[in-house]
Amino acid sequence: MKPLSSRFRSAFLVLFSFFVIPFGNVLAQQGQGDLWALGNTSGAGGDPMSIYLLDQTTAASTLVASTSTAGLRGLAIDPTTGQMYSSYGSPNNTPNTGIVEIDKATGAVTAIGGTKYIVGLAFDSAGQLYGVENAGRGEGNIYTIDKTTGAESFLATVSADSNPYGSDLAFDSSTQTLYLKGWPGGLWSVNTSTGDSTFLGLINLPYSTSKGFDFTESGDMFLHEHPCSTCGDGLSSATSADIFNPMNIASSGVRVWSLAYHGVGLEKVDPV
Repeated sequence: MKPLSSRFRSAFLVLFSFFVIPFGNVLAQQGQGDLWALGNTSGAGGDPMSIYLLDQTTAASTLVASTSTAGLRGLAIDPTTGQMYSSYGSPNNTPNTGIVEIDKATGAVTAIGGTKYIVGLAFDSAGQLYGVENAGRGEGNIYTIDKTTGAESFLATVSADSNPYGSDLAFDSSTQTLYLKGWPGGLWSVNTSTGDSTFLGLINLPYSTSKGFDFTESGDMFLHEHPCSTCGDGLSSATSADIFNPMNIASSGVRVWSLAYHGVGLEKVDPV
């Protein structure tokens, strides 16, 4: 027969596993893939951007590589190839437009093409790329983008009262839905066949504004605080069952313009 202390210890471990571990996983929203971020530490949009990996449970950031390129805004990873893409989205910081490829190991940027200032990017499960145009140069305009040439084809305009300024796009592969998020936290679904958009509501943000967001393979959501120099660097997450009430994880230490989640079972390039 086990000593009394051993039996108490075993009972404690069972209770710990039953109550604490699942609860911790719900809070953390730990996906099986990698959470990438495009940003810098200054919060200045005219400074060169770098790519980071963010820890999904602690928000800690790991610098992977610098792009040495200013004016980049969107970030997305092709789920069919693992290739990372970004976009020029700031007419105040660069005369360049369209999309680029980023080497995830070195940060090297290769221009592809395109005529729009794109602030947010997202891939669907089949590898089709979507982009949303910079407010002021077609506020709320969403395009399908040819990832080999950068050519944009108009898909939709979110209504003028939607306030999508500073917006980002994300695709939830668990529901096959494209989402646009406005700067203050408004969320819209976008029908990729018809271009129709539906306002779903305001996200109850743990901070005043947010920019980058993306979904895990199970439909859980990550959001990052708006990157301006006077804003913040908080990372938050929400369960797929309640995406309108994210919980703050911690500060990432990076001012982030866009997030890109790269799911399990896909092509992956480990940081060097």
